[in-house]
Amino acid sequence: MTIAQGATIVAGGFIMGAIMTPDLTRFNRTAGDVVKQTVLAVTLGECGAGVIGILLAHAAKSADIVGIVTSSSGVIGTLILVAAIVKVNDVNLYCASLGLVNAVDALGRKRIRRVSAALGLGLVGSVLSALGILDHFTSFLTVLGVITPPVAGVFVAEYYFVRRWRAALDESRATGRLPAETPDWEPRGLIAWVAGAAVGLTVDIGIPSLNSILVSFVLYLLLARRPWARRAAGQAPSAADAPATTSVVEFRVDGRSEGGCFPMRRRPVHVLLVCCLSASIGFAAAPAHAADDPEIGTDGWVHVEPNGVVLGRDPYYPKDGNGGYTVADYKVDISYDPACRKLVGKAVVTAKTLQRLKQFNLDLQGLQVSSVKVNGADAQFSRADEHELVIVPATVLDKDAALIVEITYSGTPESIDTPQGKTGWQILPDGGAMAAGLPHAARTWFPVNDTQVARATFDLTATVPNGWSVVSIGNQQPSTTADGKTTFHWKETTSAPPQSISIGIDHYQFEQSKLADGTAVVNAFAPGSNHELAAKLPEVMDFLKATFGAYPEDALGGVFLATPGTSPAQGRPFLGADADVNTLIHAMAYQWWGNALTIKMWKDLCMADCFAQYATWMWDAKHGVNLDDRYKAIVESTRDDPGFWSVDLENPGAGQEFSATDKGLLFVHALRQRIGDDKFGKLLVNYAKINKNWWNQGWYDWELYVKAATQLDLTDFFAAWLHTTKIPDDKFLYPAK
Repeated sequence: MTIAQGATIVAGGFIMGAIMTPDLTRFNRTAGDVVKQTVLAVTLGECGAGVIGILLAHAAKSADIVGIVTSSSGVIGTLILVAAIVKVNDVNLYCASLGLVNAVDALGRKRIRRVSAALGLGLVGSVLSALGILDHFTSFLTVLGVITPPVAGVFVAEYYFVRRWRAALDESRATGRLPAETPDWEPRGLIAWVAGAAVGLTVDIGIPSLNSILVSFVLYLLLARRPWARRAAGQAPSAADAPATTSVVEFRVDGRSEGGCFPMRRRPVHVLLVCCLSASIGFAAAPAHAADDPEIGTDGWVHVEPNGVVLGRDPYYPKDGNGGYTVADYKVDISYDPACRKLVGKAVVTAKTLQRLKQFNLDLQGLQVSSVKVNGADAQFSRADEHELVIVPATVLDKDAALIVEITYSGTPESIDTPQGKTGWQILPDGGAMAAGLPHAARTWFPVNDTQVARATFDLTATVPNGWSVVSIGNQQPSTTADGKTTFHWKETTSAPPQSISIGIDHYQFEQSKLADGTAVVNAFAPGSNHELAAKLPEVMDFLKATFGAYPEDALGGVFLATPGTSPAQGRPFLGADADVNTLIHAMAYQWWGNALTIKMWKDLCMADCFAQYATWMWDAKHGVNLDDRYKAIVESTRDDPGFWSVDLENPGAGQEFSATDKGLLFVHALRQRIGDDKFGKLLVNYAKINKNWWNQGWYDWELYVKAATQLDLTDFFAAWLHTTKIPDDKFLYPAK
């Protein structure tokens, strides 16, 4: 290695580290954390380890690091070496995957998952390593040390001399947040970078890394001072001189945000500005922790019984929901264009504080927030973890105070992967979209206190291009059309848990009708969906009202899809192409046992859903099926299958809460045999009725109620079915005998 090569590697590596630092420290909470990671962990740690390695190599007269460590430090040294290699590779893979995802998104208009990118890059790196790429490592570092510094040259030239975007950077640092939109690319920055890299690679005079940064610096200064389009003498630059780009914009500011995907003209901003903005965010003040301050709402809803017993956070999803306040209403106003899959939204959350609050959270996943107001005043905000929107009001809020939070946001909504498949925002084959599914769909498209305890009314206004339509929960309000767009309005006046709030965007055909008792029905049919299933709704509703009592919601209907998948949205479930009559019965029974009567924690899901599912058995019995024979056939066919009985109905486990239905159906039928049809029928009506939209219930509450309502000692029966992972004894399997 020549001196020039060594200098290039050292200087280029230093400059690359400065450029990469904002991304490596982007999730640090305080400036102190940034210093710890960079000065202590990277500078002292990496340099110190490097110096020690050099000294050991000289002492051992060998360049075999593995051999030196294993011979001098044994197992402990080997483990430390392995951990260090894993750590370095992890950082490298993180940076590479982040860069690839951002590049593909900006240049190709395609979103790829960072997990997939990391796996792919890791595989490619492993293959190249096996092929001997490390033999060219010095050459690789030399090239990297030449092509990276020009980026820093553009940074310095733009920020300190051109200053075209200095105001935006200063504002970003002051507010602690990135702008809602960033440009895709800017030719001047790219040209300066390419020219600097070319000079560094081809000119042998001096130190190549410094040559490249100097050329890019000077060239960017020159290019930034020249117009890009030829103009007539004396003509001032105009917006029309900038290249056309496709973007989502917010084009109304009269209290309602609309968005669209269309060509617009704007001044170019070079893509490297994003990294500078990230650097300013890295030093923003971090939010405090609730554990340190009683005036900060908890991250994750803490469940408390009516008698004051604290149950704690949901063990499956401890960050679900947020404490310190209770929500009364969500008013969500969005614009969405299926052509570019971009959403622009404004949400108004009406709530009341439960304690003094100087900081609280909402849940919003993936979308970018541009502004937050609390009671009309601008509030500071930041993002944390996967879906936390941390809000700091301008002044501390008193206990029992009115709380109105306005959030403006935008971006491309994404789905959430669960063991049952994707939930949340999903793109349909014809270009439409829908957001539905348990347990966490709502937070993928609007800010919400995402716990089933936080019931609230819901008001949606959604604007889409003409030809598209929008369906949601609640009652349909009049729609309006203007400027090639249609605005749909849905209003749910019965409080709904977040997991039951859904939206669909497609070429729906709406059909309105009424049941025999006068209940209004609004069905929405996607192209190619099942109209015959909708014809069964009146008969199904008559059966369910006779089984569970009066219908508990204001709105009624269904959203019939041309794709598979069903979700029991409040009042208007989404029914996939694979849905049949049993699916319809289950989804509508869930309106009593699931939406009106809501579970406390996700481990309690079977307490509601298994009874809703049992309605399909009762429907079959109405049509001549002997349920005792069905029950016995299932029990005997699974008697020697420990896997079937290993499901703990009371606590099936995180991600397995939907796996309890098969065993749960048998439990419900066995309970019916144990207490008799008369008491069982009264339980189905009364338990849902007394808890309608009022208090969330769990298995413990259910057991207490059944014992009290039936005046029977069911302790051993419940223990055999709910609190064990083994098949119950025959006296509990067949209690009627």
